[in-house]
Amino acid sequence: MSIWSQDLETLTTTEQSTPSYKKRYIAFLDIMGFSNLVKKTLTEKGYLEGVVEACKQLEEHKKFNEKPLAPVKSKSRTYMFSDSICHTVEPTPDGLVELINDVAMLCVSLIYRGVFVRGAVVLGQVYEDGQVIFGPGLIDAYENESKAAKYPRVLVSNDIYESSQSIDYVVGGREPMRLKECIRRDFDGLYHVNWLCNLYKLYKPGAKGFPTDGPLDYESVKNVVQYWLRESKERVDIQSKVQWFAGYFNEVIVLGKELNILGPHGSLSAIEY
Repeated sequence: MSIWSQDLETLTTTEQSTPSYKKRYIAFLDIMGFSNLVKKTLTEKGYLEGVVEACKQLEEHKKFNEKPLAPVKSKSRTYMFSDSICHTVEPTPDGLVELINDVAMLCVSLIYRGVFVRGAVVLGQVYEDGQVIFGPGLIDAYENESKAAKYPRVLVSNDIYESSQSIDYVVGGREPMRLKECIRRDFDGLYHVNWLCNLYKLYKPGAKGFPTDGPLDYESVKNVVQYWLRESKERVDIQSKVQWFAGYFNEVIVLGKELNILGPHGSLSAIEY
């Protein structure tokens, strides 16, 4: 082969592999208070174990993509850095179902360890290659998480909420439902993943794959919230976030009793704060 033909082959290969952005559903999640937990590991017993468990849970979440609970087969990718996790899926109805489901399951897994999650889900352009990800879509998700979410909630953009109204969601042995039922409109008009409410409606008691092999343990969630309400009395910035979650929890409990979906937690009382 001549030098000219070698150069031409190299040029052709280079042109074919030109990097480009691709549209994806993107979830950017922040583990709230993670840096403070790490600092406390130096002076207080028990915190190191908690941080290690939280990290292990994030690692398990990466493996969870291989066996999603929802009956979908979307090419998803997960990236972890420091106290954040980024999860992307194909921009399809099945992809959105998987993403919302994964976000909800991660929130459940971490709340049992006393950790709150804040984040945002958007549809945008990103470049992905191995463990590398960047692009305007990731920036949008990060800015929504850091500037708009404010409380321990995972925001959903308006265009995604509109898409959710026409997507059926069948998972965990329940009857088909609309994906929009997994999304809640908050007091400020913003939408977020309604993981406290939708998980019980989605899964039958004893459904395999669920973190507790059954419905959400609202009693444990209540204990976590009450603990942080006590611990954050001297921190107004943290107290307001925990109080928001307490209000969200109470709303779900009231609705759950009306719909009779709380199962063994039907007599659970609201959180006082």
